[in-house]
Amino acid sequence: MIEMPSSEREKAAARRLVRALDEYFESLIGARESSAAGDVEGEALHVKELVARNLDRLDTICSCGGEDVVTGITSGFSKLDRITGGFQPASLIILAGVEAVGKTGFALGVVRHVALDAGLPVLYFSTRQPKEALSVRLLCAQARLYPPDFRRGILKGDEWSRLALAAELITKADLYIGEPGYDGIAGLRRQAQKLAAELRIERKSLG
Repeated sequence: MIEMPSSEREKAAARRLVRALDEYFESLIGARESSAAGDVEGEALHVKELVARNLDRLDTICSCGGEDVVTGITSGFSKLDRITGGFQPASLIILAGVEAVGKTGFALGVVRHVALDAGLPVLYFSTRQPKEALSVRLLCAQARLYPPDFRRGILKGDEWSRLALAAELITKADLYIGEPGYDGIAGLRRQAQKLAAELRIERKSLG
């Protein structure tokens, strides 16, 4: 998950990054689907085979029962999951909006749900906020604390116990916060691949 900047100059750079990410994930999705299906790259397939695959996938989904079935990773927001069916493997989701409407808060809410509730690894990149600031936001959101009070050390009553519990939960999760380097998309890809390789060695599910 990547958080984008808001200034005009940064937006232009962000658009280039999104295009590069889109191209990368499109190629990744195609490679994974072809590999899983046993296709030869560049080989044409009769529509009969493609239709059969989609019908098999539909049958699997319907067997789960219910109109609200979610086939991907849940976001923690049930209405969104009913629309999207959950986050699908190798998909690229773009969250857009004007400045200061809660994009980062929403994204961090999804991050907390996937990492803490679903128990899956999450790698979060931000081009706007340093890792330490994001970790404070995660901690305060989980503990239901007001961030300015946390930064000034103004905690009362059960806020200390909530903070301790939140810290324990977050530190046990497979949750990683990175910062894009000077090598752009190549650096993001390298960090993601390195982390994925380490998690596979530990035999952890990547979702």
